[in-house]
Amino acid sequence: MKTRALFTTAAAAAIVTAAAFDIVWINTSDGVSRGLAIENAESIAYSGDKTNLVVTDKNYTSHQIAVSDVDDITLGESDGTVTVNFTSDGPKVENPYAFEGLDVTIDGAHVTLNYSGEEKLSYYVTGSTDDGQLKMYGAAQYTLTIENASITNLSGAAINIQNKKKGAIKIKGTNKLEDAAEYVTPDDEKQNGCFFSTGTVTFSGSGTMTVAGHNKHAIASSKEINLDGATLIVTEAASDGLHADGITITSGSYTSSGTTGDGIDADTGVLQIDGGTIDVTVSTDDTKGFKADDMINVTAGDITLKLSGAQSKGFKTKASMDISGGSITATATGGVVVTDGDPSYCTVLKSDVDLTMSGGTINITHSGIAGKGISVDGDATFTGGTVTINTTGAGGTYQDANGDNDSYCSTCIACDGNLNMFGGTFDLSSSGSAGKCVKVDLVATLGNEDGTGPDVTAKTSGAQVLVGSSSSGGNWGGWGPGGGGADKDYANPKIVKATGNMTINGGTYNLTGSTDGGEALESKATLTINDGTVKIKTYDDCINAATHIQINGGDICCQATGNDAIDSNGTLTIAGGRVIAIGKGSPECGFDCDNNRFTITGGEIWGIGGDTSTPTSSACTQRCVVYSRSSASANTRYTVSDTSGNVVLSFVAPASISGTCKMLISSPSIASGTSYKISTGGTVSGGDTFEYLTVGGTLSSGTQAATFTSSSMVTTVSSSGGRP
Repeated sequence: MKTRALFTTAAAAAIVTAAAFDIVWINTSDGVSRGLAIENAESIAYSGDKTNLVVTDKNYTSHQIAVSDVDDITLGESDGTVTVNFTSDGPKVENPYAFEGLDVTIDGAHVTLNYSGEEKLSYYVTGSTDDGQLKMYGAAQYTLTIENASITNLSGAAINIQNKKKGAIKIKGTNKLEDAAEYVTPDDEKQNGCFFSTGTVTFSGSGTMTVAGHNKHAIASSKEINLDGATLIVTEAASDGLHADGITITSGSYTSSGTTGDGIDADTGVLQIDGGTIDVTVSTDDTKGFKADDMINVTAGDITLKLSGAQSKGFKTKASMDISGGSITATATGGVVVTDGDPSYCTVLKSDVDLTMSGGTINITHSGIAGKGISVDGDATFTGGTVTINTTGAGGTYQDANGDNDSYCSTCIACDGNLNMFGGTFDLSSSGSAGKCVKVDLVATLGNEDGTGPDVTAKTSGAQVLVGSSSSGGNWGGWGPGGGGADKDYANPKIVKATGNMTINGGTYNLTGSTDGGEALESKATLTINDGTVKIKTYDDCINAATHIQINGGDICCQATGNDAIDSNGTLTIAGGRVIAIGKGSPECGFDCDNNRFTITGGEIWGIGGDTSTPTSSACTQRCVVYSRSSASANTRYTVSDTSGNVVLSFVAPASISGTCKMLISSPSIASGTSYKISTGGTVSGGDTFEYLTVGGTLSSGTQAATFTSSSMVTTVSSSGGRP
């Protein structure tokens, strides 16, 4: 084929040198500028019949362009970026790789870039279209910069990247993407979102991209999505806001609302949050704010979550969840759904396996019926961080799959496995009926063996929920008030409840319960306190265990305004610590273990109530005194001292006991065969005071009420007369 040269490198050398041009642009009527780098050009010529331009590169590869399509040929400069500009006159594309494997086709405002090369390319898109698309094919890594672009597609995704290689997406300026409600998709392709990629993409930059997905997801990838800068805003999604097979957020901002599906869904991959600002709102029933079938890890970031759908989940993983930093602030209002006798709850943090927390901040407010703050199917371990949870939703009843009555309630922390609370700061409140702060199905271990531990403030104020009545007994949630007629089964508020053993090794605990039925610390097996500071004020039992209570140390102050202070349905042993147990008037006790073995081998102990269990003399190695009075007055001091006025123990009653009053007093300072006196009133100077109890010091101005000599392991003494 004969050609006539229009351009050669030799002919253009002087022009190029003088003007610093580096590319030849062949501008065609379809809006595409095809570039040929001058250093790679051999010639541009007419074909023999002048119907085509023949472009020959230095490899002597020829390309033809119809002359009728050519507007002009210009010399210019290029930084190597492929530019797509959606203008009012249609898309304009600068393609500097037109003769190096990148083909461009334009159909209306639909621009398709198809790259067959292997070198990494840079793309740039800008401008506005109300019915267009940017579609990219390729098998090489790339960079796509989106700056001040507004793309609406009426037949598919706004940006559709059919490239399985990694892509860097840089967001600049203000951008908007919107897709169609129905897609026209080739049979061998997939497009699941308004912004869609078949490969891994990483978003960065200082700009904003707002996305509305009418067909399925707003932003989606068949592989991973990483957010490392930029601001992504999802205003609508027929399914998920952000969907990929693994998602990592390290910086930038993501805001999601108006989704029918999940806010962020990492599908079968890991959801890793290492920074950034994230604000997710989900309002559809049975959806998730943050979801991953694999692990969810939070190390940093500022996360805000709003959750309103019934049985919806804030964070949901089929694997484990690890929180070591960052801030999670959640507001939940969703309720419970019972299907075939099985309730499903609106839960803020839900792990199907284990949960660990070593740092960061969690702040949850949940007002939905039977709402859950943190729920773990496996083990939950806390070693640090700050957890604040306030649940106010009511409890209720339902029929299980067998047709039997059962109950549900709001719970701050629910653990189906073992709870290990070794560190951290907790502020838990559950005010809904039958609400619970902490519920553990297996073993609860609070604090470390060295005596350190968490700082826990927890309170309940909800009423009991009547589950059912029978003439033969049976109980789902603990017995309610006594009385004639049928036995009544109640679901009760609980502060910390474990079905298995509960052990407190250390830490600080301030526990408050103001309604009937609600114990503070309850184990359905053995409850052990080795160390720590435990302060409890409840209406019902402060400490309760089904089989055994063992107190080896710590500072413990229990005050029950309507029941026993420390109550074991089995045996009770005190081997150390400072233990204060304040029960209500008769028949309630400071210490109650029915007629079972009650062993005292150490500790500074003062119990007061309408009655008391008597220590088992044969089991004790530390001497005890059971002191009976006709009553006791609030704010009155009661002191045991030796004949020289040296205080053994001194106690100031915080509440009055009407009728019979019994005090159980024990100290290693009570010696065998020694005489002591019990005084009322007066003041104590010196000594070591914990709450209402002072150990040691000197009594002055007290009134002698009784005397005793510790001739046996358990000494009984009484004083008559009225108050004090």
